[in-house]
Amino acid sequence: MTVDEPVKASYTMAKYFWFKFLLTSLLLIGAGSAVQYLFGYKSSFIIEGASVLSIVLGWLFLFVIAIILLLGEKSSETEKRPAQPQKPVSVLRRLGTIALRIGYAAGFLLLIGFMVGNLIYVEDLRNERIARILATPRTAYAVATVTARRKNRSRSGSSWSALITYQGGTEQINQAIRDDNWRYSPGQQLKVKYAIDHPDMFAVIE
Repeated sequence: MTVDEPVKASYTMAKYFWFKFLLTSLLLIGAGSAVQYLFGYKSSFIIEGASVLSIVLGWLFLFVIAIILLLGEKSSETEKRPAQPQKPVSVLRRLGTIALRIGYAAGFLLLIGFMVGNLIYVEDLRNERIARILATPRTAYAVATVTARRKNRSRSGSSWSALITYQGGTEQINQAIRDDNWRYSPGQQLKVKYAIDHPDMFAVIE
């Protein structure tokens, strides 16, 4: 066994590890997006939280992969250079360090942009799917009653929802409507249109 063979084996294992890490990140983003698209209409904190967390973690893992690979590449290039006596840090080197930090900050902001864009895009697709299903003949109407109001808290702030209940075929459906303007109050009755195949998928008919 030559000296280079252990190095090549280590390099191959590292590539395999980062490939699995990359695949895991993409699977998290894909799974979170699919759950949000297919089941985001349900009034469930578990579904909402799990899908958003999956998407966020997927993008964060991608950012970590990019940073570690960049730092590893820079470290390997430094190791290949012959040892040189210490010299005072030049202005260009300082500017390079500042530019690198700015690049990392810009990359992080770009990550946030992609992540938020991912969430918005999936939400738009989900709303289009709901509208498409509710536009088919397999729908029915019901009278919903507002049962309570709920304050939803998140890192971005708080919002209000009106909780409603209605009879969807043979099921008693409990759902929520985003209502920051306090249009609905407990005891109020609303006409809703729901999908027969998905009774908890609905729209308020004004």
